[in-house]
Amino acid sequence: MAIGDVTTIAGSDTLIAIEVLASETAVNSPPANATAGIAVRDIISAFGGQMPQDLSLVVVSTAGSGTMTVTIRQWLMFGTLGSISAGAWCPAGPGGDATKGVINAGAAIGETGSNTIRHCEVVTFTAHASRLYFEITAIGGTGTAVTVFLVGRKGHGVGIN
Repeated sequence: MAIGDVTTIAGSDTLIAIEVLASETAVNSPPANATAGIAVRDIISAFGGQMPQDLSLVVVSTAGSGTMTVTIRQWLMFGTLGSISAGAWCPAGPGGDATKGVINAGAAIGETGSNTIRHCEVVTFTAHASRLYFEITAIGGTGTAVTVFLVGRKGHGVGIN
């Protein structure tokens, strides 16, 4: 799979997963341009023209061993803001300078089982932005790879033009 791929989750015709990171094995940089990440309009399209009221961010390891960890920061782009014509990327959520926007309450996500990372939490502000980006700020273990999805229920959202 690849970033932006949409999957209907088996056993449900309304539960949708959109891939936002694909088997990443290293840190990536904060978003540097107006095309980084995934467009919110693509998310809305995947959900039949509605933005789900709740989206879950699901992190899963796809490879690795040792003591695996990953730290992920969520960024939102708000398009033109005042005199910033190229768009303003902002880390989403509270925290100090080093932890602002980091999911899992600003802490690394550790293993939930032997050589397995699984994490899920609700992400917010997604309908307010024009693009979403997920930055890996740290990754540990041997050959650790993670894939990240946004998951929501089709037909349980609000129409956005």
